[in-house]
Amino acid sequence: MRLLIALASLAALVGCGSASNDPREMARSLARDSIDCTMPSECCAVIDQCKVQVLLVSSTDRSAVEVLLGEAPQDGCARCMVPPVQVDCREGQCVAMELVSDATATTAPALATENHCGPVTLPTGWSEKPASAGAGAGLAPATIIGCGE
Repeated sequence: MRLLIALASLAALVGCGSASNDPREMARSLARDSIDCTMPSECCAVIDQCKVQVLLVSSTDRSAVEVLLGEAPQDGCARCMVPPVQVDCREGQCVAMELVSDATATTAPALATENHCGPVTLPTGWSEKPASAGAGAGLAPATIIGCGE
């Protein structure tokens, strides 16, 4: 049922003469800062393997984003590694956090570099990347995380 809703949303985007017919841009438009949630499983990370970016999307949009990224051009791809990402529902909003390792880390968190919904279990030595000091001190959530453009 959710797949049907996601595909209907995709058809509405295409049918309404969206400003861009680029599937990647359409997928990126579904990555938002303000995704309401009540459970962690409602928050998903979908990876654009070509641009090496992780998009924060709702679980209802996940399938549509995966389809769009699968249809996107695969030229001009970035040459870097997908950053491990944690997604979660915090204070009623979905958040995506890049993960960083310290000297004790031995393995990357399972699933953190793959499409997933909800948080992943962090092995020893891994944590969420903090923001710099100042007014934005604390954790650094983002809608799109990665090394590509």
